[in-house]
Amino acid sequence: MGADTTPAVFGIRELRERSKELSEVALAGKLAIFTRYGAPLMIGVPITNILLEKGVHTGLAISLYEAGILTLAKSAQLASLCLEDFMKLVSSLDIPIADYCIFWYHLNTDSGNS
Repeated sequence: MGADTTPAVFGIRELRERSKELSEVALAGKLAIFTRYGAPLMIGVPITNILLEKGVHTGLAISLYEAGILTLAKSAQLASLCLEDFMKLVSSLDIPIADYCIFWYHLNTDSGNS
C-alpha cells in the first residue's frame, strides 16, 4: 500500500546488536515484531503523530491495516470504530482502502465473464 510498511522483525536475543536498526525502524514510523525462538512475542509500536492524535488502539489499527496484517473490518474493530468511520479515517490519511491492482486485474480478465 504505498511506501514499505512491512513490519521489521527482531529476535529478542539479537536486540542488543541491532539496537541502531530498531531505532531507525521506529524513526521511520514502522512497526516492529519481536520474536522468541522464531515465534511472535510482541509488537513494538512507534510513537507517531497519528498515535498521539488518535490514541493507541486507532494508531495500531491503522498501522496494522497499512502493513496488510489486518483487514479493514478487523482494523475498525481494533480501533473501536464502525467500518464506515474507519474507512473515512484511513482515506483522510491517504491510505488506500482498496487494492486497485487486484480490482483492475479482475475487471480485465475472463475469470468473471464465464
